[in-house]
Amino acid sequence: LRFSGLELQTTATMGKGDGKGDGKGDGKGECCGGSKDVKTTTGGAAKGASIFAIVMESIGTILNVPPACCMCCLAPCGCCFCILILSSGIAHLVGASVVGCCSGNACGNTAWLTTAAISFVLRGITLLVVSIWVAKLNKEWEDYIDCYDKNNDGLTPGSGGSGASCTTSEDCRKEYYCQSFGLTCNYCGNSDCPTSSVESSCPFWCEGKDECEEEYLTCEDATCQKAIRFWFDFALAIVVIYTFVSIYGLVFGTAACQAERKAEQEKANAGTPMVVVQQSATPATAEYAPQK
Repeated sequence: LRFSGLELQTTATMGKGDGKGDGKGDGKGECCGGSKDVKTTTGGAAKGASIFAIVMESIGTILNVPPACCMCCLAPCGCCFCILILSSGIAHLVGASVVGCCSGNACGNTAWLTTAAISFVLRGITLLVVSIWVAKLNKEWEDYIDCYDKNNDGLTPGSGGSGASCTTSEDCRKEYYCQSFGLTCNYCGNSDCPTSSVESSCPFWCEGKDECEEEYLTCEDATCQKAIRFWFDFALAIVVIYTFVSIYGLVFGTAACQAERKAEQEKANAGTPMVVVQQSATPATAEYAPQK
């Protein structure tokens, strides 16, 4: 007894090849793998935006070198500030360069988005730390000025400056004394006051200046303190401005990453082979073999 059952016929759209290749390539690699071609208008806009970010971060890194180096030399734990300030700009510069100079696909924009986020976090930390230090240095300077002014109570110095003629230190303005050589007003920190003053001793506001510096200033003297305050103020302004550059990278990186991923997914779905299953039923028949 034999039965003929259901017959299934399956057809599929398949690609055919001979399995042969010439083993030659064009010698050009691709960053992050995948296609380097930008697939969406959003990705194209992000590529142009990345060029702007590269230019801005390059300028910002150059501008940050002087304050970073000065902080490294002058401020307590200055090298930590140096690394913190420079690393935020370098991180964003690298990520923007991936899109602008290498790959504008989803992978490249993901790299830009990641480095922009890292840059934003580092700049947020830098902004907080530098703001605290700026407030601290300004408070120290105010206390120092108050201390310095107290040493001048009851004294009405003249208006003479460095190089102005004098006979006594009272003829010179604050921070100056009358030096015996040439009888001109000289800045308190320019020479050995006790031996060069006409009074053979420093006026009390010069001596009080050193005492106030030692008590209130982080740096060794007022000149050093002024330098630190200037570079901390400069660094704070740069960090505030370039925090918006990091946000700029976050916005364009996120939009381009989503658009490029969606485009790549749609392209992958369009190239998926379609399988068509055809089913035909043949009526079952029975045959009896002769009995021996």
